[in-house]
Amino acid sequence: FLAGLATAVGFFAATNWFTNSLGMERSELSPIDPSLQSTSSFAGAPCGFFDFFQNKKTGPGVHKWVHYFNIYEEHFGRFCRGTANITMAEIGIQSGGSLQMWRHAFGAKLELLVGMDTNPDTKAWEEFGPNIHVEVGSQADPEYLKGIKEKYPQGFDILLDDGSHFPHHQFITFAHMWKHIRPGGVFLIEDVHGQNALLDWLLHGHNLDEASWPGIYYANPMVNWKCCNQERGDLMNRYMGPVHTTFNASEVQKEIESIKVYPFVVAITRRKVPMVQMRAEKHGTQWIPYGKR
Repeated sequence: FLAGLATAVGFFAATNWFTNSLGMERSELSPIDPSLQSTSSFAGAPCGFFDFFQNKKTGPGVHKWVHYFNIYEEHFGRFCRGTANITMAEIGIQSGGSLQMWRHAFGAKLELLVGMDTNPDTKAWEEFGPNIHVEVGSQADPEYLKGIKEKYPQGFDILLDDGSHFPHHQFITFAHMWKHIRPGGVFLIEDVHGQNALLDWLLHGHNLDEASWPGIYYANPMVNWKCCNQERGDLMNRYMGPVHTTFNASEVQKEIESIKVYPFVVAITRRKVPMVQMRAEKHGTQWIPYGKR
């Protein structure tokens, strides 16, 4: 039922940090499934994230579920292939290795990379380059998020939430920062683990003291089951009924291109150009009438 629902590649647990903790060398393990080792399914892996990760042996650490790299190539690959400058924010920068990975992949096009973390020690990673700014604070604090938006009014092409991994923190961050995603950009939330309410909150809407979000895809039937059939329903699946084959798009339909769900990841993309109209067309000359439903 999700628009653009995607199934990501599976993952394996044998990462370097895990094998080293067991005193094992990579050569002692079973061969790695080539489908996990390669990102060739995404047009030659234009960003080379997995290659960077595999070759990262020393220095500031980067810790990722291996299946994330295909997701990065899918959503960030267009920025690596393109020529436009990029702005990015990453929540949860910890040991700094991922900042190095983004700088390596995007190169000179990376105009701005904002790292957000609760640990003041992460300010050290500003030494990586003049385009890196580290802002210390909590993603659960609306005032902190407001300050980020005010300091960087140009917005972000990519916002990657790899912060606390608590659903309510992820929700607060999305509710406050989604409008700061630039046209054609993506808001990618990592480590949505286990029994986690976040996707339900994003789709149906939710209210906390720190944030409120009306929902994206369909209404919670316990609240207002009629919203999706009414013109005022501002949802991705707003529908005017079979009589209307052309109608103005809702604000959500104009703005959100897709919601994709992967193991541990939710990605919401913003349209580069708003879709202002929903239109159904019929082509052909021979028709079997629609029956009763």
